[in-house]
Amino acid sequence: MSGGDDRSKALESSKDSFLALISQLDDSQFHEFDSFAKSALEEYHKQLHDKSHDDDQEDIEYEHDKNGHFQPVNDYKMQRLGRIVKDLRSRVPISAEAPGEKTVIPDNYTEQNTVHVDGFLFTEDDVDDLCDKGKLSRNYCLDCKSRNVKPLNFISHSASVMQLQFLYQVALANKIKDKVIVDIGSRLGAVLYSGYLFTQARKLIGVELNEWFCKLQEDMVKKYKMGDRVQILCKDIQHVPELLNKEADVVVMNNVFQFFNELPVQQEIWKFIRTETMKRKGLLLVTLPSLQEQLKEAGLSANKLMRGWVKEIKLDYEGDWFQDELHDDELDEISQPKESDSNTSNYLAESTLRIQDLHEAEKKLVLLVETAGDGLGILCDDAPQDQDTEQVVRDSVIAFRELAGRYFSLVNDIQLSLRSNTRYLSQQGSIGMATTKSIPFRESISGEQKELEVWTAALETIHQRVRELKEITQ
Repeated sequence: MSGGDDRSKALESSKDSFLALISQLDDSQFHEFDSFAKSALEEYHKQLHDKSHDDDQEDIEYEHDKNGHFQPVNDYKMQRLGRIVKDLRSRVPISAEAPGEKTVIPDNYTEQNTVHVDGFLFTEDDVDDLCDKGKLSRNYCLDCKSRNVKPLNFISHSASVMQLQFLYQVALANKIKDKVIVDIGSRLGAVLYSGYLFTQARKLIGVELNEWFCKLQEDMVKKYKMGDRVQILCKDIQHVPELLNKEADVVVMNNVFQFFNELPVQQEIWKFIRTETMKRKGLLLVTLPSLQEQLKEAGLSANKLMRGWVKEIKLDYEGDWFQDELHDDELDEISQPKESDSNTSNYLAESTLRIQDLHEAEKKLVLLVETAGDGLGILCDDAPQDQDTEQVVRDSVIAFRELAGRYFSLVNDIQLSLRSNTRYLSQQGSIGMATTKSIPFRESISGEQKELEVWTAALETIHQRVRELKEITQ
């Protein structure tokens, strides 16, 4: 048998396997898989052809994005980052602290009222789920066995995926091609992995003092084949001044010193960073929390230290480039504004209006789903015997997928919006558990209200129609 015949058989076998795979998907999964498959094929094509053709195209797209200040990330790369997050969850505790790691508790924090939860590994929704399962609590008791409770302080030493997306897709979108990024206190490596996937940075260097975290990052870099652009240095930043005064184009510092060093040490490090970074003109400093806040927490005069050193770059958190994909809690997560008590009443009023709008949207959704199911049934039942049945089925399935896609998108929007409203108000202390239970649709998130039963029944009608259509094709 010739090599050509072997390749032909392999191709046909791959096609059959692909068709068998997609036949196992239900319609709620189809759109997500379709987007993922396209992104994966594009990424594989780049690797297969040594990126020669696609690099040119990426350059064109990158130049175009300079005007819009937004660098998109394809679904395949987001899937890769998701696998890294899942892998790390299996290797580290929820707090993402190294064995035997000691932290310094700042003023107004205590061991009793502070919980470490890594923002890169766990979203707010993940934290909600952990609380629901009893693995975490959002409150602590001021005097045992009473209802006198206060919210816990949740601390993360890593940037969240949403913050990293904003950093690379928006804030630095047109500033880091072929540049060197240095992450001081890289810990899990979140800034490095996302920078590798989201950017065309020439090199990403993580500086980490803890040997356990260094080994973890090195293992991840090797496993996920990022060694061509990612480097881990297990050193004190003060021992590698050349990184700051010669190599780095961008320096990232996320919650890096406050919880790990006493005040005199923090002050010494900040003065060192100021001295060395001033030697490299045009260097970008990315700090979270803000540089002013971190210097203040270190007991330093922010105004005095920043004078002649840095110029603040204002970021646009309200731009159309990202806003359509963000919900209120996610925007809070990126910009981290300070909320005052005076804002609570306004937010309550806004929340009430949004929930009323969602109530109307839910009614329309049920009608949409029922109409889709009935419509497909009519198409199926009335198809003439001498007509191209396969074409009728194909058109019907396309129509269904369009309607079902809209349905699931709206349901997802409703759930996220409700969680945003309820979580915010709970954290602000504006509502207690009893009030939370009375908010419309709150229970629908956990599947306990009648509305969700209506949705489920309506969807079952559509799934039944789809099964009938599939039987016709066979």
